[in-house]
Amino acid sequence: MTLSVSDDRARLADQEQYNLGQGPCLDAMRDGKVVEVVDQEMDGRWTQFHGTALGLGIRSMLSLPISGVSRRPLITLNLYSERPRAFTGVERQQAESYANFASRTLVKWVRDCTQDRLAREVEQAIRTRTLVEESLGILMVQHQWDAPMAFRRLRTRAGNDARYLGVTASEVIAEATGRQPIEPYPFGLCPRQ
Repeated sequence: MTLSVSDDRARLADQEQYNLGQGPCLDAMRDGKVVEVVDQEMDGRWTQFHGTALGLGIRSMLSLPISGVSRRPLITLNLYSERPRAFTGVERQQAESYANFASRTLVKWVRDCTQDRLAREVEQAIRTRTLVEESLGILMVQHQWDAPMAFRRLRTRAGNDARYLGVTASEVIAEATGRQPIEPYPFGLCPRQ
């Protein structure tokens, strides 16, 4: 799938590679290496794609893999030109620098999202634990149970009702106090907006 193109020829070139199952962008994606076509007229690779590229007026190509956290390519940056030898020297260095920057940015974004999700999950676990502990205290007082028995009963009730333990704990608190529990926020933090 092509995410963005500069013109219809680039979109058609990408799409034809996908349709044929061959071409520089697919090789770059599969192998994780830069693939360059210096002059399509002289290049013998991808025989089915060859005619399409020339028909679109494409003489040189450069496909650069952009990797994610696993260091496996997720996407490729594909550059096309009407001129042979268009991606040598400075142009190639700039394209490689851009692809490296895009890879680093993608990795940072994924890690930031993962860390943010993990932080939210830890906060939720702490809130749930607080609700569970409060509900266990209520059950222990109401039924004269010890903590392990109260926990087993709370867990059984949650399982029977097919609910999360935190939801069932909130219900126990509401039933005992006549109010919905105020969800605590860990370490005095306010919820994220």
